[in-house]
Amino acid sequence: MINNKNSTLISKLSIFCLFLNIRKMGVKNFFITLKGYRSAKKSGLFNNEHYINENKDINFFKMNPFVHYICYGYKESRNPSINFNTNFYLSSYEDVKDSGLNPLIHYCLYGKQENRFINSNNELEEKNKIIQKNQVLLSSPSFKHYPLVSIIILTRNGINHLKRLFRDFEKNIVYHNYEIIIVDNDSSDESIEFLEEISKDLPLRIIKNTENKSFSEANNQASKKAKGEYLLFLNNDIETTYGWLNEMMGVMLNNDKVGSVGAKLIYPFCKNNEHSLKVQHAGIYFKQYKNIFRPHNWNLMKPFNNSIKTEVIFGSTAAVLLVKKSVFDEIAGFDEGYYYGYEDVDLALKFIENGYSNMLSSTAMLFHYESPTQNKEFEKSEKKEYMSNNLKLLNHKWKKFLFKRMFIEKLDNIKFLGRESLKIGFIVNEVGFGSKTDDTFIALELAKELKKFGYEIIFISRDDKIKNPEIDVLVNLLYDFNISDIKLNKNTIKIAWMRNWFNKWINNNDIRLHDFYLSSSKKSQEYIAKKQDKNIYLFPIATNPDNFNFDTIYEEYESDYCFTGNYWGYERDIIEFLNPKDLKYNFTIYGEDWDKIDKFREHNKGFVDYLNIPKIYSSTKLVIDDANDTIKDYGVINSRVFDVIASKTLVITNSKIGSEETFSEMLPYFSSKEELYSLINFYLENENERNFKIKELYEFVLNNHTYKHRAKRFKEILEVECIKKSESI
Repeated sequence: MINNKNSTLISKLSIFCLFLNIRKMGVKNFFITLKGYRSAKKSGLFNNEHYINENKDINFFKMNPFVHYICYGYKESRNPSINFNTNFYLSSYEDVKDSGLNPLIHYCLYGKQENRFINSNNELEEKNKIIQKNQVLLSSPSFKHYPLVSIIILTRNGINHLKRLFRDFEKNIVYHNYEIIIVDNDSSDESIEFLEEISKDLPLRIIKNTENKSFSEANNQASKKAKGEYLLFLNNDIETTYGWLNEMMGVMLNNDKVGSVGAKLIYPFCKNNEHSLKVQHAGIYFKQYKNIFRPHNWNLMKPFNNSIKTEVIFGSTAAVLLVKKSVFDEIAGFDEGYYYGYEDVDLALKFIENGYSNMLSSTAMLFHYESPTQNKEFEKSEKKEYMSNNLKLLNHKWKKFLFKRMFIEKLDNIKFLGRESLKIGFIVNEVGFGSKTDDTFIALELAKELKKFGYEIIFISRDDKIKNPEIDVLVNLLYDFNISDIKLNKNTIKIAWMRNWFNKWINNNDIRLHDFYLSSSKKSQEYIAKKQDKNIYLFPIATNPDNFNFDTIYEEYESDYCFTGNYWGYERDIIEFLNPKDLKYNFTIYGEDWDKIDKFREHNKGFVDYLNIPKIYSSTKLVIDDANDTIKDYGVINSRVFDVIASKTLVITNSKIGSEETFSEMLPYFSSKEELYSLINFYLENENERNFKIKELYEFVLNNHTYKHRAKRFKEILEVECIKKSESI
């Protein structure tokens, strides 16, 4: 950049150079050039930095870059900025070339009014199309009255930004009752001179600070001196389009209890950049990274994406932000603990906390050059440090609020504060339908229903290498799995779903790492409550009736009565009580290792995968439920019982406590060989009695014990527990 000590000398040299060119340009063109000199300089179409960077062969300490272009640069096909193509303008208009005038001077005096083009670039033509399309889409609200709006602009050494901002400011603003307050943070460039010049034509006041105050402090400073009923915070690196403030005021005045109104911001044209002319900002949302909540712009869509609507959103950037002054004062304005970062996010949260909504005006469209002048004042390491401090402050103030609100929104599948779905992980023995343990299928069936809420589900097997899953909720179905082996976010809600082996659950050291427990029966719930002091919710196993809606009898599975389940090498009631030879009916048994039991060997059909179980139940008249000791004594009803009933087949159980507790003794039960035989004989000999009992049980299960019921209850429990969890953050 040009040294300030040389500015006076350069100014004199510049005037001298212009006079030297009288002979070359002619007297007429000389006076036209003098006439257009100020307009061209104010136009924003000359960019000092661009001109210097693109023309390093010139020593600009000997001449002002702008004067160099006016006198010599255009003849050498040099461009004043990325937006103005010298060669294109001269070659497109013969009259300009013949006139001998500097093309930028000609455009500012005549070409602009004549709607002449200044660049052949397709992207810039696309920019004009975007502007024109947005103008067609304007809501053009009408107002009974026009309250004063104080437009507050913070600047520091931003002369080129200011020129661009004010180039078409009067033409584009439409809303006529406004004042402009510029807060200059000790600029050393020509900003003050430029602002004083344009203040002759605009209602503009300048606050001249002698230090570089923070964004929060400087804007709060200006708000205290603002006369307007409304405040419009506006970055200096903005390019306006037609009707922008009118559109924002329409949203503000035509909706109730609005805290702020933001605008749709577009990236400017940028050569070979994927962001070029896409949405830079259409609202703010949060993502959670481990234990930190970080705000992001909703962006990179095309400018007229259907998802961008005039509606209530979480919040908007303060690059263009309209607020009511009395409400801004009520919530104490910007928090001055932030230093150029997240103060607008904090403001949006304060509006919400105090019962106000934040809205987006999708038709208020502006271009955001996103080159804040204050960034040049810091090295990258310094910027990284103060942004890190800002994020720490934001999370210190709002982490509890954000966790609670975002979790509940995820539960209800609302994309407001965040854009991500609730992520639930299930820990099971094996993943897939080939699993030989029922925990996999129990988790799968609950997961199916939870997915209908819009949740994202993952399964983690005992042998998986996933050590750091990004999940909101972890459901552990394995008593001997140590969740301490998984590196979870501190905010992850951890659940132990205890379906069996309750004594082993209690003896696992990791049990206390879970936030709360689900227990599959009342008796087990009481047992756990004596050992642990955390919340324990009754959460029985259930069924998915859609899986078992089979009316066909499959010949390969046909029997009078059967049993499904694996032999694990220990004694169980079916081994002690049942000898198929004692009964005249056709018996089959399915599962692993039953060929090791002599009396069952000829009836053994081996392991059958989960997808074929419904065929078995639809092809038999009665199923025996043999609950093992890990669940029978606790009154747990296992999945087999619910699934058989969902198949409209009769089931009898050895769980007297379970029948009493879950079915009010509606479910037939046996406690001895004699009782088992009596039930088999009675129901196989009395079809009407069997059908009546099936109907009674079927209606009861469909009304109380499906995974649809469990998913609803699971969601209710999570809502309660997330509030408790938020208090511990």
